[in-house]
Amino acid sequence: MTGRAYNSTDNAYVERMFGTLQWKVLNFLPGYTGSRPGELNGYDGKKNAEITPDALMGIITRYFIDEYPYTPHNGTGMFGATPWQKFEEVSARTNGIEPPDPEQLRLHLGVEGQASTTSEGIKIYGIPYNSSALQSFAGGRKQEMYGIAKSG
Repeated sequence: MTGRAYNSTDNAYVERMFGTLQWKVLNFLPGYTGSRPGELNGYDGKKNAEITPDALMGIITRYFIDEYPYTPHNGTGMFGATPWQKFEEVSARTNGIEPPDPEQLRLHLGVEGQASTTSEGIKIYGIPYNSSALQSFAGGRKQEMYGIAKSG
């Protein structure tokens, strides 16, 4: 769901994640100039920047893999537990659920598109797709298809 920028009530879960990332990681990096233009007056971010985009992505990835799962949370149902503790709790109580069937997943995502059938099936949005029903529909010849993978 899209929301207005800087209106955390529109998309609270995503906005909270950016806030956490800013206050736990980004504020401490050289070259960080704040969350809005002019927040740090007199600070030259370009002059002080020492991190490449790849290094920044590495830092953010390490934070979300190595630190975030072990940080206490007070969100709904968390009661100060860490995400890892809640994962272990859920894993001990249940055997989990089976992943959805890939065929059903494609149908229920609701993505529409246009493609042509070939003897090898179709490729839509870079995802190859083939089934016996598709081959029966095509009858071995090229056909135009509309509304592929549209949820029913």
